[in-house]
Amino acid sequence: MPPELDCHLRDAALETFEALAFMFPMPEELAGPPAAGEETVSAVIRFHGPLEGAVHLRVSQAMLPPLAGNMLGLDAPDVDASQQGDALAELLNVICGNVLPRAFGAEAVFNVRHAEMLPDAALPPELQECPCAASVKLVLDEGAVAISLYVLTDVSSPQAVPAGRAQ
Repeated sequence: MPPELDCHLRDAALETFEALAFMFPMPEELAGPPAAGEETVSAVIRFHGPLEGAVHLRVSQAMLPPLAGNMLGLDAPDVDASQQGDALAELLNVICGNVLPRAFGAEAVFNVRHAEMLPDAALPPELQECPCAASVKLVLDEGAVAISLYVLTDVSSPQAVPAGRAQ
């Protein structure tokens, strides 16, 4: 995988968290240690087109109320579980929509499915054996975020690279 995929994923994620959720990164050295046994939630969004793959997002459970509250313009205690799930799914949709043209070219056309919440924060079976093409971890005031990009099609193949993209 091209090494710049991590940069594209990081830039898309930071831009989306900042613009959509008003959440900003902090230096990792300022972040406290992760809470022991901290519960996480995750979602996955699949895409296909010139390449087939998925983006997986995992956040701490405690991040959901402020995330949804910021996105909906509500106080965090006022958002219900459904709104929290919808906000996380929309955030993932936007991250995916921002990273694909950056990583694979603006001319590539992708069909992006609806994001799915994952009940136990585990990867779907088809991604468990797939190598991760790019991953980033963000530290925000509200908690830690892990985002991974999986490409199920071999992008090193000339047929898989969208026209106009250098390898």
